[in-house]
Amino acid sequence: MNLQESRLTLAWSLLTLSLLSSCAAFSLPGTAARAFKWNESVPLLVNKIFSYRTQLPYTYDDLSFVCKPQSIHWEGLNLGEVLQGDRLMRSGHDIRMAQNMVCSTLCTVSLTEEQSKELREYIYYGYKAEWQI
Repeated sequence: MNLQESRLTLAWSLLTLSLLSSCAAFSLPGTAARAFKWNESVPLLVNKIFSYRTQLPYTYDDLSFVCKPQSIHWEGLNLGEVLQGDRLMRSGHDIRMAQNMVCSTLCTVSLTEEQSKELREYIYYGYKAEWQI
C-alpha cells in the first residue's frame, strides 16, 4: 500500500467514524419531553402493581380497595410497554401545572374483612404501585 492509498483509507475511516458517532442518539416513541402550560391538567397515569417476591403483576384497577376514576381511560402503549406488561390508565387525581396543591381526598373506601386481608397480603409480599406523570 503506498502513501496515497494510506491517506485515502485514513480519510474514509475518519469519515465513517464521524458519521457513526452522530448516529448514537435516538428517540423512543412516547418518551419525548412535553411542555405544559400554566394551570394545565397534568395526567397522572397508574400502571400495574408488582412484586419482586411473587412475580405476579396486577393491573391497578384489579384492586378492590383503590379509588377508581368515574370513567376508565386507557392510554395507548408502544410495543415495548406492551411486552413489559404495562397497562396505563388515567387516575382520578387532579394535578395542575405550576399550582401548589395541599393534600386532598380522592375518595373514601370502607374495607370489608376480606379486602383488608387482601391488602395485608399485598403489603406482606412487597407489592409496589407504579405511577407515571
